[in-house]
Parts: sequence; C-alpha cells; structure tokens
Amino acid sequence: MNDKIQQQNVIEHLIKNSFYGWLLYFVIFNIYCAFWRQYAVDIEYDFVDSLIWWFKEWAIWLLCTPIIFVYLTRISSLLNVIKSLILVGLTSILLVVTFRIMIDSSSYSGNLAPNIFALLPKYTLTYVVLALAWYFKVAISSEQKRPIKSESQLSKLDNLIGKIDNSLTVEHGGLTKLIDFSEIYYLKASGNYVEIFCHSEKYLKRITLKQLLLKLPARNFFQVHRSHIVNMEKISKLNNTETGTGLLILDNNQSLSVSKKFKSALKNKASTSS
Repeated sequence: MNDKIQQQNVIEHLIKNSFYGWLLYFVIFNIYCAFWRQYAVDIEYDFVDSLIWWFKEWAIWLLCTPIIFVYLTRISSLLNVIKSLILVGLTSILLVVTFRIMIDSSSYSGNLAPNIFALLPKYTLTYVVLALAWYFKVAISSEQKRPIKSESQLSKLDNLIGKIDNSLTVEHGGLTKLIDFSEIYYLKASGNYVEIFCHSEKYLKRITLKQLLLKLPARNFFQVHRSHIVNMEKISKLNNTETGTGLLILDNNQSLSVSKKFKSALKNKASTSS
C-alpha cells in the first residue's frame, strides 16, 4: 500500500513538473516567434496569433500528458516497459495527429498524407521526451523498489533448491531428470559410469563410484562392495554366506553382495542408525 501511495505521489509530481515544462516551452516558443517575425521575415509579431497557433499545435499534448503518464504506469504493471512504451506511444501519436487534422481540417484538405508525415517526426519526438521523463521518474524507481521475488516465488525457489540438494541429476531419454535420494535402492559401478537402481527404473550417470559417493549423504548411503553403494533405508536384512561375505536383501527383494572388507563396518553403521 505504501509503495502505491509513493508511486502515485511520484506521478503527481511528474505531472505537475510537466505542466511547468509546457509553460516554459510556451514562453520559449513566443520568444522565438517574436524574434523570427521581427528579424527573419520582417512581419509584425502578433501574440494572439501565436497563441492560437500554439494551442492548435500543442494543446492536445498538454491534455494528453497526464493521461500518458497514468496509462504508462498502469499498463507497465501488466506488460513489460518496452511493450508499454510502444503501445501507449502508437495510440497517443495516432490520437494527436487525428485531433490536429480535425481541428484545422481546412488547412489539411486535399493534402492529408504529406501533412501527416510532416506531423509525425515532431509528435514522435514529443512522445519520446515524455516517455523518457516517465521512465526515469517512475519506471526505474518502481523497478528498484520492487522485490526481486514474491513470497510465493521464493517459496517455490526454496523448494526447488531443496529438491536439487536431495537428488541426483541424470540424463535420461534425452531429458534432464532429478532422482530423489529416497528413490534410490543401490548404485553399481560400470566402467566410467554408475548404474543407479530405483524401484522399477535404472539410470546411467557418467561419473565414478568414488566421486558419486562424495555427493551422496553419508547418513543414508554406504559402500558395501568395491562396485556397490547401498541406500541404508532400503535394507531389509543381511545374510551371511559360507565364504564370509554378506548378502543384503533389499525391501524390493533385490539382493546385493557385501564384501568382507565392508561387512563389519556395515553392521556397525546399521546398529548405529537404528
């Protein structure tokens, strides 16, 4: 609410200053006309005549200026700044040119196209000046005060970061896929790759088992063989074999060999985790 009030105050201040700007332009215009008529073409300066011509040429801009500022602000909240400037600019210039021709139709009858092209450059320049004033006073100020992300966007971003932190990234079927750690049953070395076994899917990632072990949370994953890493949460039981090795039974009924080297450490970790 405070931001809206502050923005409204900025627009009101800009409109007020724009009227001062038009007044200054009116004074400069009359000084120029007086000089031009007296010294350039040797015609007597007529203030009333200059006043009438000035209002024919610029009165519509005087009325449109606050409308342009207000609509630029409103539309820019729906579209981006560039699109807003173009949309309001085209509309404003079209309306002003139409008004100028209608208010002095006798002067433009029969010569419509050339006169339209004669009006476009100066009216386009006028709009550019107004648009720049709005941009530097309102648009930039609003962008600086606008929060980088809304609360909902930040929440989504936090969720995404959390998901990335708790998952592995793999290329599968031509797409990048995130595999949550909780979905993984075990991992198996396969040359320069690691096979990632989930409940019903198997993925392949170009990485060594040693490198991947560093990326996995130590509390959940444990190396049980030179080529196997198991998710501790997926272990159902550990059976001994006649050779002194172990055989893990996972809760999806898959079995996994445990070498003598890791068997004792696995039992200790399982008892500590439980």
